[in-house]
Amino acid sequence: MSYCINLIADPASPGFGKMLNSIHEIKTFTLNDINIIATLFVLFGHNNKSIYLITHSNKSGHKEDVAKIIQEENYIVKEQTLMRATARPIPSKINSPFTKRGVYVLRWFNIDMKHVDEIAELSNGAWPYFENDDIEVQALLAETTDEKDGKMLLITQYKNFMVWENSRKNQDERSSSRFRKRNELMKSAIPFATKLYLPPKTANM
Repeated sequence: MSYCINLIADPASPGFGKMLNSIHEIKTFTLNDINIIATLFVLFGHNNKSIYLITHSNKSGHKEDVAKIIQEENYIVKEQTLMRATARPIPSKINSPFTKRGVYVLRWFNIDMKHVDEIAELSNGAWPYFENDDIEVQALLAETTDEKDGKMLLITQYKNFMVWENSRKNQDERSSSRFRKRNELMKSAIPFATKLYLPPKTANM
């Protein structure tokens, strides 16, 4: 089982509207046993023509299959990272699409891969004192790699930008102390603010 984090763009369009409307209509994903977990359009942190497409599959060749499908639609695959779940999502939600509205902050951690388990443990211990009705951690993923250095990706949903800003100022010491220890295990961390696109059928549910 793997997740593929795909950063894609449409070279023929000044924005991402066409991609958002068409990605969920591509039947080839389903035919290849690939599930769309989320389509996130970038608010800032990347060129605003880009979107993040997060997919999940139990098949080998997941990354290559997604790239081929995207390219057949005449879109560009700018980056791809194959990843696995750690502390989130929990097993019962491994294949579940994101559905909550709001701001989704993607934080890429550059780390020594030997720290993956400790980072997951610290995060899992902090979240009960960090999450509330307006904040929910959606995923903490680790790159699938044999290299010494690699990446983790934390995806957190906030109700809005104000909630995100306040969450960094007013933290329970039981969560902030664990986050500080987690930060010490990172070489760097890069956040990107995005928003979830919900297809019409999903948005109206």
